[in-house]
Amino acid sequence: MLHREERLNKILREKISELIAKELELPAFTTITSVEVDEGLRHAKAKFSSIPIDKAEEVLKILDYESGFLRAKL
Repeated sequence: MLHREERLNKILREKISELIAKELELPAFTTITSVEVDEGLRHAKAKFSSIPIDKAEEVLKILDYESGFLRAKL
């Protein structure tokens, strides 16, 4: 992986984590564990972890619904 992609992954992980903590009300403690941008730097996939784990599906639905909001804020 290129140094640029690694830096961008780290920055996006930090910023998404910050946005989730400040802007969204989630039913579980949620952290962004990793972010991977594609080679063209146009798309990114974020992975998360939730405690308790049984709320993960509900958190995923909320994050999916709020993805446009998160993109706009980034």
